[in-house]
Amino acid sequence: MDKVKKVVVSFSGGLDSTVLLYLMTKRYGKENVFALSFMYNQRHDIELYQAQKTSTRLGVTHKIFDISFLGEMASGVSSMVKGNVPMATAKDIFGNGGQPSSYMPNRNMILASLAAAFAETIEADAIAFGIQKIDSYSYWDTTLLFYQAMQRVLLLNAKNPICFLAPFVQLGKAEEISIGKELGVNFSETWTCYSPRIEFYNREVADPLIIASESLTFSSYSPCKNCPSCIERANAFNILNCNDPLFNGIIIPTDLSICAF
Repeated sequence: MDKVKKVVVSFSGGLDSTVLLYLMTKRYGKENVFALSFMYNQRHDIELYQAQKTSTRLGVTHKIFDISFLGEMASGVSSMVKGNVPMATAKDIFGNGGQPSSYMPNRNMILASLAAAFAETIEADAIAFGIQKIDSYSYWDTTLLFYQAMQRVLLLNAKNPICFLAPFVQLGKAEEISIGKELGVNFSETWTCYSPRIEFYNREVADPLIIASESLTFSSYSPCKNCPSCIERANAFNILNCNDPLFNGIIIPTDLSICAF
């Protein structure tokens, strides 16, 4: 990390990548950090809204790339994307040691390749991913071995070698949250649940980021509290004896547009 000058952060809007973005911004300065998000037809696309809010808060340049083809390709095999595949349970993740339905085929390799390509175009010398230890129990592409292998591949580029930063790869969620608290992370602007509960209703606009004079239809996103990601997040906050500020969900306008390239 000491040799890096400019970094592209793979930024989902989830807890892991949000703590990572705060860390990279503090270390390298907002002018040297670029947040890159991906729209791939994920069930929890609310995370992209959270990513926009955090990027704005930190003053970091943020882009969302539309790679919907990935979600279309995986719609029949992965519960991570919109489709008919049932969401994985905690038992699927932590019980049998198998690969759960929420696994997205080669997702992190694809995202790392796109992040590295983008890094070259802006003359950045590193990409950063928020992969963390507990995910490695079920996802091969979040492991230390995956990180090391991808680093070797990226360093084959003799002209524009890209450093692969994964500072949390051997840390758990609770350790990440502790780091985030030190960095002043606003955890209410993160999202973790893979299968959010959504309700719709009308209300007056209260968000200062939304300019409107009339009542709009809003959607309320609440964590399901049953999927592996919810359970992992809840356990981490419990370990630290902290309340999760996202416990009651978030509210956004239903006509919110997420600008993707």
